[in-house]
Amino acid sequence: MANKANLCGDFGADLMLAGVVPVPKLLLYNYSLLGLQEGEVILILQLISLRQDNPYPSPAELADLMGIGSERVENMLGRLIEDKIISIEKIFLPQTGQLVPAYALGGLMEKLSEIWAVSKARDLEERKKAVKGQTTLTGKLNNEIRVLVKAFEQEFGRPLTEIECTNVIEWQEGCGFSQELILEALKRAVLNQTPNWRYINSILREWDKKNIRTLQAVFEDDKRFQERQNRLRSGKNPSAGKVAPKDKYKDFYL
Repeated sequence: MANKANLCGDFGADLMLAGVVPVPKLLLYNYSLLGLQEGEVILILQLISLRQDNPYPSPAELADLMGIGSERVENMLGRLIEDKIISIEKIFLPQTGQLVPAYALGGLMEKLSEIWAVSKARDLEERKKAVKGQTTLTGKLNNEIRVLVKAFEQEFGRPLTEIECTNVIEWQEGCGFSQELILEALKRAVLNQTPNWRYINSILREWDKKNIRTLQAVFEDDKRFQERQNRLRSGKNPSAGKVAPKDKYKDFYL
């Protein structure tokens, strides 16, 4: 067991001493957009890895590292140069004091920067559209709906989403509920300790089904419901009058 642990330790040390190759995520995520094949990506990574010690490896050396034929490596290098992904330039080697040829990746970096710029521009445009949409929606809110939105936000402890604001508009303008009726639904949800969107929707759907559009009609419906509950309890068990009244919206919520 100790020998295995030592072996793992030696491997870890050698692994770190061998160094690591920084691989741009933009390259991994977008190489297909550049028209690169998987083998060409591996070839580029080999060039990055060899940059310090061997800036201009021969096709044979690259072929040996990649386990493929030299002719295939030559073809890939030729295509990468033709597509301006890589180029050959002269660099100065301090250890020899000479100018030597080297593979440069400036073309690759330039093309990746273009992809990055397009992505950022697209993200910025999407954010602008979102802000514009929210601004347009806010501009459409009349004073009554603004009051409703503010009341809901205070009870929920957060701003309403665009969909939720649209839902409030639909309650008032589409279903014809008054401000006081919508606030009554919110009040009942809060008092019932169920202040969530689905429960409030269930209350308003039930009122809509019964064509209830005023607070007086709501109270009358509550009275009829309570009378039915009392009759049911008294018919089955005279002592059942002490049972807490049923939540008539619970079934719709669940």
